[in-house]
Amino acid sequence: MALLVFLVPASCVITDSDDLSTSIVVRFDEDGFTAVIGLERPVRLPLNEDDAYYVMHHCSCTCRGDLVRLGDYWQYPEYPDGYGCFIRIHVHTGDVDCFTD
Repeated sequence: MALLVFLVPASCVITDSDDLSTSIVVRFDEDGFTAVIGLERPVRLPLNEDDAYYVMHHCSCTCRGDLVRLGDYWQYPEYPDGYGCFIRIHVHTGDVDCFTD
């Protein structure tokens, strides 16, 4: 995907138990840095819009905006143009893909 070539990838993965998630594992692929972020409240999988926004604001990704549901993802922007930032959050796993330039 050409979009990903111009952006610096980072990802965060929500760990889940009984469909409730309480922490986010953040991995920055460029430098190998990994951190675990505890959520102030659990989120339920599959993520609804409110929980997707909650994850977006508690993840280390600096990309923020109005999330749109496309298939199995909540994402911003709806149609990435290859510049700026892109975030998508998997509905069923809570995995977050974060790309910033």
